[in-house]
Amino acid sequence: MRALVLLTLSACHVFSDGTIDVTCDDLPACSGTDTATVDTADTGAPGLTLGAGVGYAATDGERWTLAAVDSDLAVTFQRSGLGDFSGPLDYNPETGQATVATTDRLYVFGPDSDDIQSFLMPTAGAPAGLARASFGTIVVTDAEIVYQAATTAEPVQVAKTAAFVGNFMSAFSSAAGDLVYVVSTHDGTGALYSLQPDTGIAVVAEDLGVLASRDLGGGGFSGDGGALSFCSVDGTVYEMATSSTGGVDAVAQAEAATDVIRCAWDSDTQQHLMLQADGTLLTVSDSGTTRTALLRDGLVATHGLFFD
Repeated sequence: MRALVLLTLSACHVFSDGTIDVTCDDLPACSGTDTATVDTADTGAPGLTLGAGVGYAATDGERWTLAAVDSDLAVTFQRSGLGDFSGPLDYNPETGQATVATTDRLYVFGPDSDDIQSFLMPTAGAPAGLARASFGTIVVTDAEIVYQAATTAEPVQVAKTAAFVGNFMSAFSSAAGDLVYVVSTHDGTGALYSLQPDTGIAVVAEDLGVLASRDLGGGGFSGDGGALSFCSVDGTVYEMATSSTGGVDAVAQAEAATDVIRCAWDSDTQQHLMLQADGTLLTVSDSGTTRTALLRDGLVATHGLFFD
């Protein structure tokens, strides 16, 4: 499994648009402020073996947590005056960087403790989804789509036609990482769009009843063999039969699942992975459902992710 390198945050980072290189070491007035700590205590999941890593954003009202879990290691960051960090996130094990979308900013952390970048979001609205592709990062709010190129340029708002009016609830990258899919619940019918900088936004399927409900808490993901897949809050996994017909079939069901916030297909172990809001990781296969506790007591996960 990969080594995880994340960072410690200081309460006195000074934020401006772009790269941040001023820390508490440069500011004498920092004394007496809260400093974030890295907590690598036991996650309650010793010996966990997965073909994919697990991450989450969580809060207990007093601290915010960003964690990437690999075997029994979790890195936790305390709240340090940087606002609500319970938004969608991404972790790139190749670069050691974590990206978090908030209502007004896009933050890129790591891999070094003083390597923090902050970008103003070009549109208002709580972010509903974030996906990383080969060309960059896509963030969706309820009504808008924001794109940040892989060269770490300023995020820009993606132009939409009248056909793409919003109600976006999820974004996920293709298995090949060359485009991003965006899920919408507009008009109670459900639609799936694909997005690529060179070709813009295209309709993949419409009138997908399973996408019309906010009960699709686990969002979308690339499933077995790259199948376009979706996951409900009760742990039901759906796959699109074909992109042309837009039909969906239920292909898996977790046992006694509640409040599922993220799903993935683990090709190494040939099983579905699900993360519940209470921090329970579910591994779902033909032989049943295995449950593993990841979060400490008092934490509630608002967004999760799985990474290769």
